[in-house]
Amino acid sequence: MQTPPPGEFATLVVTRDEGFYGSACDAVLSVDGKEVGRLKSGEVARFYAKPGPIILGAQTSAMCLGGLKEREVRLTPASTVRYRISIDSSGGLDLSPTAF
Repeated sequence: MQTPPPGEFATLVVTRDEGFYGSACDAVLSVDGKEVGRLKSGEVARFYAKPGPIILGAQTSAMCLGGLKEREVRLTPASTVRYRISIDSSGGLDLSPTAF
């Protein structure tokens, strides 16, 4: 976890689903095309960022299926934005907003 920066910032929380499907592979998380972390099944990452638009990306590591999913996310001051990474039984990866 990062330390909140001085001034205005937004919080981005990304949760990797628990479960058997895709659990052997890390989910590689990126912001604006740069890797910012890797999540194993059931892990949660919290990031602090300047307000404004970002491109949030997720893909599976190594030889796992899933491909790259990217979403434009608009961060506003003092907001908390939550996303979820899931992998279905066919190996498809999804990156979706969530309320929890």
